[in-house]
Amino acid sequence: MRRNQTVHDAVGQFASRDHSDKIFQLPFLYIAADTSDVMVATDPKLEDNYRWYNSGLTNKEDTKGEYAIEYLYRDSMSKDAILEYLSFYLIYACPEKREDQKEAKSPFTIFPRFHHPVW
Repeated sequence: MRRNQTVHDAVGQFASRDHSDKIFQLPFLYIAADTSDVMVATDPKLEDNYRWYNSGLTNKEDTKGEYAIEYLYRDSMSKDAILEYLSFYLIYACPEKREDQKEAKSPFTIFPRFHHPVW
């Protein structure tokens, strides 16, 4: 990301990419961030697919001199957290075709936002 760009610039860059590349065909979580905000999407094709992934209404630095999104790297992207996401939270919905449909629904992924409890 270039200097002085925002999370919205990152989202726009994701949305404008060539989505025929293999990485965009996998069930995955796409993260866009700047120094104060984070947004995520499981389908990066449209800017409207991105949802806030902040730790509250406003992110605050936990450690003086750090960025407000340090939680993303310290907590959300730790090895243990990523393994937990893959095991319990990232849901891949397989293609499904009912008898009354001509074409199957496209597969998609679901991932809860940071502040949403998952039961």
